[in-house]
Amino acid sequence: MALQVATVFLSSFVAGTLLNQIVQFTQNPTSVLTVLGTGAPQVASFFITYVIFN
Repeated sequence: MALQVATVFLSSFVAGTLLNQIVQFTQNPTSVLTVLGTGAPQVASFFITYVIFN
């Protein structure tokens, strides 16, 4: 169960944050941590819903 939750969290986080900001990363590679930090709350609602219903 823990592995499944970790996999869902990481895959949704990567898909929701990194893929949407790929252009910004190519223009400014040092902004990766900033974008990941601001993208976490955007993906959090999906992850919380997943944990509640699973």
